[in-house]
Amino acid sequence: MSNDMVWEPTASAQDQDTWRLLREQALAGLNWRVLPSTSAEAPGLLASVAHHLGAHHAPALFHVPHALRKAVSAPMALKQRAAHKAVTTAEETLTRVHEHRNRANDERAPHGPGRPPKSAASLEPVQHEVDAARHEHQRLSAQREQVSQRIRAIGHAYHCVDLERGVRRHGQRIAGDIQSHIDTIRPIAQQEGRSETCLARRDKAARVVPNMQATVAFVSGSVGQQVKQLEWAPPQSFAMPAYRMPSYDLDRVASTRTVTAGAPLCVFHGFLPPSPWECCHVIHGNVATQSRGCLPLSPRECCHPVQRMSATLRA
Repeated sequence: MSNDMVWEPTASAQDQDTWRLLREQALAGLNWRVLPSTSAEAPGLLASVAHHLGAHHAPALFHVPHALRKAVSAPMALKQRAAHKAVTTAEETLTRVHEHRNRANDERAPHGPGRPPKSAASLEPVQHEVDAARHEHQRLSAQREQVSQRIRAIGHAYHCVDLERGVRRHGQRIAGDIQSHIDTIRPIAQQEGRSETCLARRDKAARVVPNMQATVAFVSGSVGQQVKQLEWAPPQSFAMPAYRMPSYDLDRVASTRTVTAGAPLCVFHGFLPPSPWECCHVIHGNVATQSRGCLPLSPRECCHPVQRMSATLRA
């Protein structure tokens, strides 16, 4: 959650003790525990919250696409607009040459004896200029679209659940996918944006990736500690991180899409291996009680075993 939505408006002082007190008051009575984190990149602010609040540095996904857009997309947009203008200019020149040739053919200018008639300007050089301008514009447009697709793909890669397979993704895999998209953009960035500022922004995007991997590992470890404190025995202890959490995540993503686009996300649940919950015929009362602190599943109809469980068992 964002602190500015919960307690920052009521904080007259900006010291850590006041913020800690307001946070405890805001969360009093709620069945959850807040792990402080910060996405700040400013060195001073980052050091302050890390040392005084013990906050984990969790870079926001925004930093990577934003840096890449400013490093690569912005210079390419300028070149693309210049190329489009060059195409327009070349086509206008070609049109004028055509008109001049037509007038020359219609109006044969008189010439002196022994002199050949004036020849109209050749179309071939002008046509070559038009073709070259169009080719350059198409090349830049294709490259820019490729960069845009890779930047959008970074957002899909930074996801703890594989939306196609319905299984959890570990931090190393997430970081590798993000880095692969950055590596694809890197040659284009070196070719199109060679200024020191562009290179610095590109390097900043790559520098954030290890911290993003560490954040995934931090969250995964924190969840593991919470499940361990419940003192569940297998297979319940395995079902929570391996099945219930991915199931909820897929259901949440599906709820943000249309019925046609979201329905396949529910179908993906059917490709998961049988849940250990199906093997449990008796669930102890303390497990059912402790699991009430988990995030609830929406009533969306779905084929995953966890979502087919009765409300009592899912409580």
